[in-house]
Amino acid sequence: MATVTTTPNQVSASSAMAYTSEIETRWRVSYEKVNKDKEGNETTEVKTDLLTKEEDYQEIEKTGKYDGHTVLAVDSQSFLKYKANTKAGMDELIPDEKESVAMWNRGTSTKQDNKIRQIMMQTQEDENGNQTWVWTPTAEPYDLRESLKVETKVRMSEFEKFAASAKTMQFTPDQIEFFKNLFAQREAQSSGTGALTE
Repeated sequence: MATVTTTPNQVSASSAMAYTSEIETRWRVSYEKVNKDKEGNETTEVKTDLLTKEEDYQEIEKTGKYDGHTVLAVDSQSFLKYKANTKAGMDELIPDEKESVAMWNRGTSTKQDNKIRQIMMQTQEDENGNQTWVWTPTAEPYDLRESLKVETKVRMSEFEKFAASAKTMQFTPDQIEFFKNLFAQREAQSSGTGALTE
């Protein structure tokens, strides 16, 4: 199933969406792995993996193989995932302050860890063509506070890519009607009042 974004809430004072949601599908694949010991004896074991890309699932459907191993079963599940676009959206999605702070800290911890890695692992080429470290150790702790304020580049979702391109696209009346019907189906699906039809 392709990723689809719905818009369950909007900030009433503006046109900015407080949060958005996307339907994402995951596939659990069970496969048989054959192992050989030093004497050449074969043993088999059942392994499982989680797929995030539809093309990997389609390859399994076509070949019956996963990473060269015989597939025993594939199960799929779609999930409605949420992303806050504003502080109001954050508060609505996670109204409990303690949990909201915990999630904020998790995100900022990852951001600071990434900055630490960038600082300590960055190299440059010297005049002899050798790679040297850019960072020089200091006696005082490196303060990461300002790095928290640097804008994080977020990968655009499939919907955001579509929305960006749709702004310059011309639609026929039939295409507009198609999207109206599709959005109505998605809204019914996300609210639990209807099933998605192709």
